[in-house]
Amino acid sequence: MHGAGVQTALKFIHTSMNKFLLILARALDYRIGITDADKPDLPVLRREEALVAFLVKLLIVAVNFITCGFVIASVIRHW
Repeated sequence: MHGAGVQTALKFIHTSMNKFLLILARALDYRIGITDADKPDLPVLRREEALVAFLVKLLIVAVNFITCGFVIASVIRHW
């Protein structure tokens, strides 16, 4: 058996991972359910978590635009 401190640390890690996965699911518009039987829906986040989800989505879009710019520049350069 684990000690009380180790169990608390494991519970914190598990809770933090669940929060991270909920934020990531919201940022990627991935619908999830609490159980396998319920209808999946977008998770409802607190304001701070929603801001993190927004920043993740903004980063994804920014990387896509930057990549597209490099591809277009390469095509123009090698025309």
